[in-house]
Amino acid sequence: MNVELQLRSATSRSWLEAVLGDFDAFLIDHAANERKASATALTFVVRYPDRQQLIGPMIALSIEELQHFEAVHKILAERGLRAVPDEKDAYVNQLLAEVHSSGEQRLLDRL
Repeated sequence: MNVELQLRSATSRSWLEAVLGDFDAFLIDHAANERKASATALTFVVRYPDRQQLIGPMIALSIEELQHFEAVHKILAERGLRAVPDEKDAYVNQLLAEVHSSGEQRLLDRL
């Protein structure tokens, strides 16, 4: 498959080949990541209403990521694909195990 992409940063050939090797799986994963990014940003708004300096940027991020999700979701629908339930990720779980349980440090870890 000969595909020309105008990427914003240098990208390894092996990553590009992996994506193009199973583009449908890439799109499904990409949609899930956009949705989770939007939800996470909105979670900051809910959990930290006293952090006024975060509220506006997190709302903006949530909206932007939700718009990305909508765009990728439309592509999924056009290709006859559907989102799948989230799967546990060992790497993410290892990272989350290092997050502090409360206070300022938890906020910084989550950011």
